[in-house]
Amino acid sequence: MSEAKVAADNKQKKPPLLPVIAAALVVVGAATFFFGQQVGAGSKAPKKGQPGYRLKLEEMVVNLRDRDQFIKVTPEVEFKKQGRGEEATRAFEPFVSRVEGAVTLVFRGTPVERLNTEAGIRQVERQMIRQINHFVEEPEGKVKGVVIGKFATQ
Repeated sequence: MSEAKVAADNKQKKPPLLPVIAAALVVVGAATFFFGQQVGAGSKAPKKGQPGYRLKLEEMVVNLRDRDQFIKVTPEVEFKKQGRGEEATRAFEPFVSRVEGAVTLVFRGTPVERLNTEAGIRQVERQMIRQINHFVEEPEGKVKGVVIGKFATQ
């Protein structure tokens, strides 16, 4: 009987195996995640380039594709080439009319329904980038981003 009592005492003294394994897996997983992020961050993270010159266009009122529908918008264009101040403004001045023409062309082909969703707006912005880059042939005039921002349709 004493052997049975010792065996019962040993069963009670052993920690439950499943919670110990689960806790060990959580600790190992967390350590792997944390140290993996730290080690890989330097080599895998893409380097972000410097922001390009930003050109905020004048407010535009453009007919949309739908009859009697208009958009009032002040788009902002970011060029790949960097620049600031008056010097950059002079450098990008020749592109302004081309950029405005490209923006107008895209909006004239856009139905008002497309501007009712975020996905539709992002699609229009991508179309503008392609259209502007088609109009502006010089490498320093290439566009990397367009933001429609605030607008109103009527």
